Amino acid sequence: MTVLLDQIGYPTTESELDGRLDYWLEDPASWLIGAEDGGALIGVAALHVLPILEKTGKFGRLLALVVEEQYLGRGVGRMPVTAIEDQARGRLPRYGAQQQPSPDRDPYLLSTTRI
Repeated sequence: MTVLLDQIGYPTTESELDGRLDYWLEDPASWLIGAEDGGALIGVAALHVLPILEKTGKFGRLLALVVEEQYLGRGVGRMPVTAIEDQARGRLPRYGAQQQPSPDRDPYLLSTTRI
């Protein structure tokens, strides 16, 4: 994952990443979703669900999305983004089966734009 973070302008060491993952993975409001090819990590997306102060509810924020450079343009980013959206919908109970989320109706929704 250090290579992926470097690609988006956040160079880090394995040791630094291990420390971040320790607290990130313990946070029940945060998720990391990876894309693999033959067991190698080729993409990652991060989600964090936050409460909204100015109205009742929560929103999901896509914090990071990166795909290994050699896989760009192949649709690899779609899988982790779709998984992040599914996870957000499951954690945002106001968007139940009766109403599908829509960025047009609610600006607090995690974007549903496809990559």
